[in-house]
Amino acid sequence: MKLWAVVPVKPFDEGKSRLAGVLSTKRREAVSKRLFFHVMAVIQEAAICDAVLVVSRGKEVLAAAEQVGAIALREKPALDGSDLLNLALTDARTYAVRHHADALLVVPADLPLIVPDDLRGLRKVAFGDPDVEGAVVKNQKIVIAPSRDGGTNALLLYPPSVIDFAFGKDSFRRHCDQARLANVPCHFFENVNLATDIDYPENLEPIRDWL
Repeated sequence: MKLWAVVPVKPFDEGKSRLAGVLSTKRREAVSKRLFFHVMAVIQEAAICDAVLVVSRGKEVLAAAEQVGAIALREKPALDGSDLLNLALTDARTYAVRHHADALLVVPADLPLIVPDDLRGLRKVAFGDPDVEGAVVKNQKIVIAPSRDGGTNALLLYPPSVIDFAFGKDSFRRHCDQARLANVPCHFFENVNLATDIDYPENLEPIRDWL
């Protein structure tokens, strides 16, 4: 069973725009880079994924992804005003499936507290202890790690196309609704580290030492 991680990333100089009132553009860019490298290091140390794919419009992001050994996928432009994030994830899923991914784990690039055991725990909720090589996982399933504000801070899909991506406002509820409509078991992974992201000035406490 091949599990791929997918990390969607805005261009570093566009990231964390909601922090513009408290951080300069240069500081926000630096924070975005540090968060990215932290998340990538944790994914790699967790050693639960067969490949890591970064999807982004940012040339610097894609170069950084290749620097740490990830697959870099350039995000396609949306010409009709569609949801860029979910379109990018759909393209990433298509690429991963084409390269024989059996399951996907979407991880945002702004989780300052996560450690490898958080990702190992999420995988265990889906598949139990690490599979014996060659074992086949038969049952469809979804695992969601909710954010503090009703979002989705990690999403594991088995198989990769079991539901559509619904990231954005109230994505936790919308992913749960899709799972129910598809009649697919949906498991929740309540984890404070995965729940902690950096979106607003009040979220900055975990990275005060970085500023």
